[in-house]
Amino acid sequence: VKLSLWPRFKMVFDLHLNSLRNANVKTLWEDDIHPHYVMRRYAEFTASLIQLNVDYGDGK
Repeated sequence: VKLSLWPRFKMVFDLHLNSLRNANVKTLWEDDIHPHYVMRRYAEFTASLIQLNVDYGDGK
């Protein structure tokens, strides 16, 4: 299963990295009290990795 998921995971991860690299900080800044959408995306991504790790059960 690991090898079959890896190409898609790498592609999505690279897209996220490119999105962050190409972001214009000045246009992203909002004087708002709500969480920024980039932080929300990061939190959702991290939560999905943690859930995959729990489901896989190897602790790595």
